[in-house]
This record gives sequence, structure tokens and C-alpha cells, in this order.
Amino acid sequence: PVPSFGDVDVNDWSYPFIEALVAAGVTDGCSVVESLFCPDDTLSRAELAAFMVKALGWNPASAPQVPYFSDLTSPADHWSFNFVQLAAQAGLIGSCGGGQFCPAAPVSRVDTAGAMRNLLLFLVD
Repeated sequence: PVPSFGDVDVNDWSYPFIEALVAAGVTDGCSVVESLFCPDDTLSRAELAAFMVKALGWNPASAPQVPYFSDLTSPADHWSFNFVQLAAQAGLIGSCGGGQFCPAAPVSRVDTAGAMRNLLLFLVD
């Protein structure tokens, strides 16, 4: 097999999972310049929201435009606005505190577990 990203070897344990994300349209990597996944980078809250929305096949253009968070008030504020809006609307991800979303904040393993729990509950509902 030919890997989608130059920094993910076909023999790496994560290879099939990363390729599954690509096949599902959840990610196209971390770089627009070259084909990289950046497997050792930290995921941001914005990226987690985008992954979840893409995994569900939702159209970001359908996001509500009345902001849920004071630090993301429009698509011009941050590339993730529509993804965050949809994820928040569905209850998949919430505030980082004080009514803000903190899109650049790194996602901890416990935050990821909570978001994935919400995603799975959403799918079961």
C-alpha cells in the first residue's frame, strides 16, 4: 500500500487508523504544502471539533451563525467556527470555561475521551 502521508510508515501501528480517517474524509493531514499527518503533534480543540463534524458527514456551511462562544464570533474569527458551532449545537464539545471555546488549546486525553463519549452517545440516540 501507498501511504497518504509521507510521515506515516505502512508498518506503523497507527497506519490503518490514519488511512481510515483519510478514507472517511475526516482528515487531509496537517499541511497544505506537503502531504503530512504530523502524528506526534498535539490536537487542538478546534481540530477535534472538525474531526467530529467531518466524521458525522455534516456540512460546515449549515452551522448556526449566532455564536455559542465569546472567543469565536464568526467564520472570520477562526477557520473552525462552523465546525465548532455544529459540534457545540449537537452537544459533542463544550466550553473551555468562561463562555469561551479556546480553539488553539491542546486537547488532553480525558477531553478526547469525553468528546468521543458524546459522539458515540449522539450516534446511539
